[in-house]
Amino acid sequence: MIRAMVKRQAGLSLIELMIGIALSLLLILGVTQIFLSSKASYSNNQALSAVQENGRFAIELLSRDIRNAGYKGQCLSMPVNHLDGGSSDLWAQNDEPIHGWETAKPNFISRAVVAESDTLFIQFAAGANDVTGQAGNSASSNDISFDPNSVSIADGNVTLIADGLACDLFENKDSGSGTISKDAASTWSHDYTDDFEILTLQSVAYYVAEDDEGVPTLYRSRLKYDLSDEEAEPLVPGIASLNIEYGVGTNRAVNNYVVASSVTNWGNVSSVKLTLDVVSPAGLQKEFSTIVGLRNRLP
Repeated sequence: MIRAMVKRQAGLSLIELMIGIALSLLLILGVTQIFLSSKASYSNNQALSAVQENGRFAIELLSRDIRNAGYKGQCLSMPVNHLDGGSSDLWAQNDEPIHGWETAKPNFISRAVVAESDTLFIQFAAGANDVTGQAGNSASSNDISFDPNSVSIADGNVTLIADGLACDLFENKDSGSGTISKDAASTWSHDYTDDFEILTLQSVAYYVAEDDEGVPTLYRSRLKYDLSDEEAEPLVPGIASLNIEYGVGTNRAVNNYVVASSVTNWGNVSSVKLTLDVVSPAGLQKEFSTIVGLRNRLP
């Protein structure tokens, strides 16, 4: 009898084995479900983080240049413009450092702008160098010499020189250190014999276009004064659209926000309202919006 009992206790029955397998499968299924849920949650968080990062970065890039629109350094009045006024309708009067196009692009942008994107053009002076003019400088001469001689402005750069008295805008024709020169027949606004600033004019355009892989991307084009030789820089991927409204009013006070086609005088624009739609490769979408004041036009 003892031998029979030992034989009955050896191994598992088929029913016990099936129950064990079923329980194991349920356990594995539960663990797999937890893993898949965690992976999906991680992917969603990553996509949301990427969208938020791209949105904030794009807003910061746009805001920085918009705030600088029309910056002229120490220049407190309109610069004397020694450039050919016909070479740029946007800066010829030196009074429109910001200009926009509604769901369209200007002809100097080579890439195809996405249908939902506006285009924004900005000009400002940057890269200030503080120098001291030499005693022999004369308003009637095309050349201006200064100290220290370590400062050098590249030949062809559109340059702004300014002090507390007046300022001049011109295309530099001298690439040497310690000298700037124009080739126009007009005279400088005054003799630059004291301390003054030298800055270079920056012309940029923001818009949304598809990159080489077909991803909608925020682009920044850097242009020469005559809006030639475009250098397009892809900045932030996943920007589906860029919509811009302009705060207009009299005496630098904003009375209304309108689209570019409704702006009748760009000199009355005091702020810009930006709205960006940012999407992730997985389809997650988020809208970012902000209002940026033009510091050089605020009351």
